[in-house]
Amino acid sequence: MKILNHELSIYFGAYLASASPATTKSVKHAIYESIQQTLNTQAIIVDIVPRMQTSVAASVTPLVDSLAVMPPSILSLEKIPAFKQKVADPGSAKGRAPLGRAEPGARDGALGQDAARV
Repeated sequence: MKILNHELSIYFGAYLASASPATTKSVKHAIYESIQQTLNTQAIIVDIVPRMQTSVAASVTPLVDSLAVMPPSILSLEKIPAFKQKVADPGSAKGRAPLGRAEPGARDGALGQDAARV
């Protein structure tokens, strides 16, 4: 969840800041749940980066639904590809360690340790 919160604030912070705290929490929860649900349906023997890429792609619908009601939403849509890349593979950014392979049983918490705070 740390990665998700961090990248949401970088790419969509201005839009989320314009929303109420309850709306922001709801948006983050919807995105997290879509990613986690997709992660849970995939085989855990696949490398984590391809799993995360597929899972983060599932977050586009709740993200777009949320951004569509926040002005000026059309400008934020161009940020979605970069957001997906950074959440799926944070090791691709300079100064960050790669994620590596998923451990057996590591389905839950792939987005960070503080998922309960969503």
